[in-house]
Amino acid sequence: MSSPSCLVNGTATTNGVNVTAGATVTIALADLGGAGPWGISCVGTDEGQVAATITASLSINQSAKTATFTAPTVPCTLRFLSTVQGGNNPATGQPDASLSTTFGVFVLLANGRRLVATNQTYESNASFGWVKDLNDAIRGAQSGVAGYNIATYGVSIAIDQSLGDIFVITVTDAVAFTIANPSPSVRGQHLLFDIVNSSGGAMGAITWGASYKLAGAFTNPANGKRRTILFYNNGSSLIEVSRAAADI
Repeated sequence: MSSPSCLVNGTATTNGVNVTAGATVTIALADLGGAGPWGISCVGTDEGQVAATITASLSINQSAKTATFTAPTVPCTLRFLSTVQGGNNPATGQPDASLSTTFGVFVLLANGRRLVATNQTYESNASFGWVKDLNDAIRGAQSGVAGYNIATYGVSIAIDQSLGDIFVITVTDAVAFTIANPSPSVRGQHLLFDIVNSSGGAMGAITWGASYKLAGAFTNPANGKRRTILFYNNGSSLIEVSRAAADI
């Protein structure tokens, strides 16, 4: 009988497949012999996605046994179900578990880790399943490395609060920039910005995302100096707790 196993962008799904945010993803049935009707759907996601929406976005070619879709533009985990022969043994007409399988497609976090989807078991690791993902996160938090982040400087600076609570922003020119609202945003977590002026002169003006609630205008540090500002996340806003009173 045909196998329900799939390839994602030509890669076996044994331990899940990492894909690029916003890129086209191709799912292909690995064994076309006697597959009959092929069923493919998204049956689980992390809390930031909706399985039905992902399924609706699939462009399925039953002749070639392929399905394509555009990966979400944010880190996510998508759990797919592949079924051949309608899930029933053609000889007996009875359900056959070997004719269905699940696998994972992952858009990684900036720190290289994977999120977890609802009902996920072994889709990310054939030996240890989601336990490995969880333990990797615990080990990272224990080491303290996950809490400290060097933000990517540009006209809009992305903040992923799931990576930790410290973000260093090194300003290298006089161009105005925006510190975006954190995405994802983690309720109850503090968020410290260490803003360093390495522009060679006056740095550009900072626009804070609408979620940041400052006690007053932020004073940019002079060239070669830095200033810090601390917020806490109340679930809907980032409330200022304290800031450096002068350049450091």
